[in-house]
Amino acid sequence: MLSLLAAGFLVRTFIVFHDCAHGSFLPSKRANAVLGAALAHDHPVVAGVQLGVFQTLAALAQILDGGFGRDSLEEGIDGVAAAVLTGLEDLNNNYLPGVNQLVDQGKVSTFYKKAPYMLSANTAWLEPNTTHKPLNDPVFRRALAESININQIVTQDYQNLVLPASPTGLLPTWSTYVDKNAVAENGFKYSPTNAVKLLTDAGYKRDSSGMFMNKDGSKIDLQIAVPQGWSDWEAARDMIISSAKAAGIRITAKVKDFNTWQSDRNTGNFDLVVDNNYQISDNPWTYWNGIFHLPILTTGTGQTNFNYERYSNPTAWALVQKLDKTPLSNTAAIKELNSSLQTTLMKDLPLIPLWYNGQWAQFTSKYWTNWPASGTSRQYTPVMWGGYLQMTGIDMFTHLKPVK
Repeated sequence: MLSLLAAGFLVRTFIVFHDCAHGSFLPSKRANAVLGAALAHDHPVVAGVQLGVFQTLAALAQILDGGFGRDSLEEGIDGVAAAVLTGLEDLNNNYLPGVNQLVDQGKVSTFYKKAPYMLSANTAWLEPNTTHKPLNDPVFRRALAESININQIVTQDYQNLVLPASPTGLLPTWSTYVDKNAVAENGFKYSPTNAVKLLTDAGYKRDSSGMFMNKDGSKIDLQIAVPQGWSDWEAARDMIISSAKAAGIRITAKVKDFNTWQSDRNTGNFDLVVDNNYQISDNPWTYWNGIFHLPILTTGTGQTNFNYERYSNPTAWALVQKLDKTPLSNTAAIKELNSSLQTTLMKDLPLIPLWYNGQWAQFTSKYWTNWPASGTSRQYTPVMWGGYLQMTGIDMFTHLKPVK
């Protein structure tokens, strides 16, 4: 009987501990921190993680901001910058334009001291609806890819806070899987002249304004959408429109709030969107699964997790499934499968890789030091986004040291 009571008490203790860790058990953040730290200290089995994480809670009066927002945050970009600079926030996980200048001035820290400043989190790409004309034509998609000045986006929009993506789209952490010979043979690069040649050779003709038409003579006027208020993506969108125009491809901006943008993407009500669905993981299978996943859903809420571009390639999907079943010890087979998949991507371009979005993370050391940093043993993901705490993010907190 006593054992049952003790078990019930343990469960209840964990519930309270869990809610304190999320800051939801008590109205005061500081009170949640103190109680959570006390429970973690007295009940190590309940905590189930290194105690350092929750022993630091009581002293972490400053908010660790793990939000996703950009400049749509309630306090705005100026408020975010002020919170970081004054030490109100020890860690901020939002995209903060100009943070490179603050790093160069020694006011905040990032993972790298120089460009790109941030670790890469996911690949941002131009996502075409491959069921819409002329985006259903791989030649047109390649011409579109070669019309985009990606370096302009990296340098002018992001001020080198991001890296240009490989034509494979594979993240830097997956660089060992990149087939350099396949990239040399099939990769695309910025060349408006070649984009025009590709379209001309494929039978596309220009109208009186110099813009290319569909092969049946109808007007090409593609719409591109990004979530309204995501200023970095809005700037990238406008640069894509401008550079495509120089190659004779007409694209216009379609303004959509996030919910509309997401719903339209899922149900196929779009021509082009900028997107970044598949996050960093321990191997590229998650990336390929997202791109080539079948079947394509055409009813209800549509594609809610994978293959928003609606690209149907059963051969590629079979390779993805084969990769999923290949033992990690069979490195030769894994390398061959990844080579085949990236070759298919670069030849058909169901997605057009643009840049690598950063693991946005800026730190201050007013109260805490020993943040993740390049060139140290602290090679941890410095963000609190969904899934990242499991990918060594929790280790970031266990290795922090209070300023003496």
